[in-house]
Amino acid sequence: MKCPSCAAAELIHDTRDVPYTYKGESTIIPAVTGDFCPACGEAVFSESARISAVMLEFIKKVDCCNISPGKNTWSDFFQSKDKVTDDFMIERKDVISDEGRFNFEDWTQPENESK
Repeated sequence: MKCPSCAAAELIHDTRDVPYTYKGESTIIPAVTGDFCPACGEAVFSESARISAVMLEFIKKVDCCNISPGKNTWSDFFQSKDKVTDDFMIERKDVISDEGRFNFEDWTQPENESK
């Protein structure tokens, strides 16, 4: 059978791992059986129900993280691909100063109190 998209080549029946991307996030759908075009990469799948179920679960996972960032963990934050530069907030003023703080090094216990 010729490729329905490009008609440039015969489709090859095979089982392959198929990449899937949604909103910039990617996953692999393992062991998908179908007919694949060697010219343009188009595929006609013979097990669409399983593929659709895997895609739907992945979409839910991606949308959950994008809509509800409160479900992310601190590990997600620190492992993020987007890192700040070394000079991030280098000119930031101190939020807490030593003004008004008690200095324990200068403190001596009064004589009338027991240790």
